[in-house]
Amino acid sequence: MTRTVPRLAIASDLLCNNGTILGFLSGLGSQPHVFEDTKSYAGQESSHFTIPASASGTSNLSEGRVAVIWFSDTDYDEWIIGPITKTRGAGAVYDVVCRPVTYKLTDCGFVKTDVTTQNGKPILDDGVVQTTLTDLFQDKLIDNPNVNTLVPWLAIGTIAPSALIDLDWANATPQALILAAVDAVQAVAGVPYDYRLVRNGTTSYDITVTAA
Repeated sequence: MTRTVPRLAIASDLLCNNGTILGFLSGLGSQPHVFEDTKSYAGQESSHFTIPASASGTSNLSEGRVAVIWFSDTDYDEWIIGPITKTRGAGAVYDVVCRPVTYKLTDCGFVKTDVTTQNGKPILDDGVVQTTLTDLFQDKLIDNPNVNTLVPWLAIGTIAPSALIDLDWANATPQALILAAVDAVQAVAGVPYDYRLVRNGTTSYDITVTAA
């Protein structure tokens, strides 16, 4: 899917994680920026855009920073900047691949407990019995200092299912744990659910699970 956006900025981090706007990209005349979005059957999204290497603001492009797509003064999307390639020769352009914010929940490492093994290594396997998604996310992610330190902007939003689930996991990232929990509650409730991270202003990104 192709979409155009009027303004594109580069930020040091997510704006809800004390990110600052480093600059706006320009150099395309009066034309809007063009994004190519893709979505797989697994629900993984990516987006990319191209911009002349000579355009102002391109010095701020760097993998791991955040592309802020502004639709208005208050409405924006954030994407994590991934690989950047530059063509050679005259008229060189940057091709920038962007990943959704959920990428940060995959890239931050495994969910750890506060308990360690006898040799001092963190325990990476855990589980819950007869627990709601809200309590699971609150206990294992939001109130878990090993996770909160890495993604302090993560919060809980609307969680529609109230069914109780049993779930065991090992070597799971926060994103993998959320997806496994949603799969588990779908199996118990017999109802499909959608999981999204929903931006809550400039405060947080909220785990949101609603009926599909």
